[in-house]
Amino acid sequence: MTQSQTVTKIAIFQKKEIRKILHKDEWWFSAIDVIEALSGTDRPRKYWSDLKKKLVSEGYTEVSEKIGQLKMSAPDGKLRETDCANTETMFRIIQTIKTRTKKWQEDFNERKLSLQATRQKEIAPIAYVVTF
Repeated sequence: MTQSQTVTKIAIFQKKEIRKILHKDEWWFSAIDVIEALSGTDRPRKYWSDLKKKLVSEGYTEVSEKIGQLKMSAPDGKLRETDCANTETMFRIIQTIKTRTKKWQEDFNERKLSLQATRQKEIAPIAYVVTF
């Protein structure tokens, strides 16, 4: 994957930092950070490794194609390659994570529906034009 990143930011979710980076004009999120924030595991890298295997065994074979290694700042301040996913792929990953609270799962589902509605509004005018 080419490294055409321009902006790196930190998002905070449930008092956990989630690194994100603007790559090819869309936000990509650190898989390890998201897993740590949602699952509460003290071994997020192991959880992520097991989860990737599970996704592939369930037929989501594109997981390796849709995950990119992007350089992000590590806790020691150095830039290190980290497994990242764009918003769409991260939604798929999040659905498989055993979350700590049912409330968070409900909030996530609401956000996902809101995002889908927004995308539908963006796509609808294009579909209308194409049908003519």
